[in-house]
Amino acid sequence: MDFVSPSIKLTAFNCPHCKAFSHQIWNSVHASQKLSQNKPSSTLYHNLRFPFISNEPEDVYTHTVINLMVSLCYNCKGLSIWVYDRMVFPFQEKAPPANTDMPDKILKIYNEASSILHLSPKGAAALIRLALQILIIHLGYKGENLNQDISELVAKGMKTEIQKALDIVRVIGNNAVHPGKIDLSDDQDTALTLFKLLNLITEELISRPKKVSELYNNLPEENRKAIEKRDKSDNERDG
Repeated sequence: MDFVSPSIKLTAFNCPHCKAFSHQIWNSVHASQKLSQNKPSSTLYHNLRFPFISNEPEDVYTHTVINLMVSLCYNCKGLSIWVYDRMVFPFQEKAPPANTDMPDKILKIYNEASSILHLSPKGAAALIRLALQILIIHLGYKGENLNQDISELVAKGMKTEIQKALDIVRVIGNNAVHPGKIDLSDDQDTALTLFKLLNLITEELISRPKKVSELYNNLPEENRKAIEKRDKSDNERDG
């Protein structure tokens, strides 16, 4: 199942604690005025697994805290704390895990982008665009003009959906750092999509060819030689 990033808009996602895809129970938060304003609580809860949770009975004058929510994972009972639409505890990288076949240099940029996604969607998008450029270079293209490199990939028969994915990352990544019609200043969802698309692109351009090559190389040698002989004959006849 695909990774589902935690979001205030969802009732189920991959839990930041146990990582399982699980139903989330949403809770509102209330603040209670202490009866004695001069007597702060003597109990500190450093050793509790979940912060900000007390078993003390509520005092009078309870108020709902606006834009502060708590989600409870049905699977592990882990609590996550949200301010408006952003998770503030536990700190977590909202992007899906990187494709395992992603080259190390690209993976480093992917992880850096993931670490700042919650702070700067615009910066994360720009880094993903950079990662795509390096991926294109890794595949043997110049990487100086992504638009031209994508055109060459299309000429070689690349799937239309992958071409669109490449162009989405290219265009949105460019707009993240240049004046344009797309404003990512506070748009985590759009930036998050770029992470998913980069994984999709890596799967199509690196993982699938790798898997096919491994399966082909595992064929009996006599079968591989027969195939190579057939292809050589076809090429000579076409020539």
